[in-house]
Amino acid sequence: MLHVHRYHDAETLRLVKRARAAGTAVLWDNDDNLVAIPKGSPHYRDLGGLASLRTTTDLRRMVQAVDVVTTPSRRLAEIFEGFGARTAVVVENFVRDELVDVPRATRSGDGVVIGWLAGAEHQFDAERIPLRDAFTRLLDRHADVRLRTIGVSMGMKHDRYERIPSVPFVDLPRAMVDFDVGIAPLAEVPFNEARSNVKVKEYAVLGIPWLASAVGPYRDLGEREGGRQVADADGWLDALERLVTSGRERRKLGKRASRWGRKQTISRNLSHWVAVYDALLSR
Repeated sequence: MLHVHRYHDAETLRLVKRARAAGTAVLWDNDDNLVAIPKGSPHYRDLGGLASLRTTTDLRRMVQAVDVVTTPSRRLAEIFEGFGARTAVVVENFVRDELVDVPRATRSGDGVVIGWLAGAEHQFDAERIPLRDAFTRLLDRHADVRLRTIGVSMGMKHDRYERIPSVPFVDLPRAMVDFDVGIAPLAEVPFNEARSNVKVKEYAVLGIPWLASAVGPYRDLGEREGGRQVADADGWLDALERLVTSGRERRKLGKRASRWGRKQTISRNLSHWVAVYDALLSR
């Protein structure tokens, strides 16, 4: 069996065709809607606009050439089925097992930390959603609240806003352990509708209650999973204020987040991949 992740160039397509011609089963996996890169994304220059036409052609050829396509998003599976994939299977993204054992920070009455862990591609979301105003008002109202972003920038000048430009992947859990609330804002655009829900899983496994936009991957998640949806761009201030002013609500959601997050580890969900591999190899 040949497992290919994301590559869809001509050379990889030739490799896939040779493998299938030799009787090797081929699985292709992708976790982003590469034909809907929004303007403002750092990837738009290479993949957006007219370049998306070539990407669409390449993706169509790839998904039609392989035996099975896997993706963590139902919407993305639908897109690949529309491109002609024989079989498109949803396997969600899961979190590393070692996150279960990362100890939470011990603090005593030193305020509330709101955190957002997000890569450069989320700069688009930071600009599209009026978060800067909401956070400025929140920080001005509550002297015990701090905001920290890792990766993405809020472009704010405030003595209780901190941005950490980058953190090595293996060190990310330690950078989040003192978050009292984790946030996952997404602008309502086609690219985000096909995203994975792994961001809130990363918060949840650390016992961090979360707030997420009611978009794409988060629409089916809520208090049972330790968080709440924010219905629209204007709802962020109220949702944040409700949590920062109630330690009881944060603790309640944090416990639910931890219970759910511990079920979202790679080892506890290997059966999903085993089922895909078994079905593929039994053809």
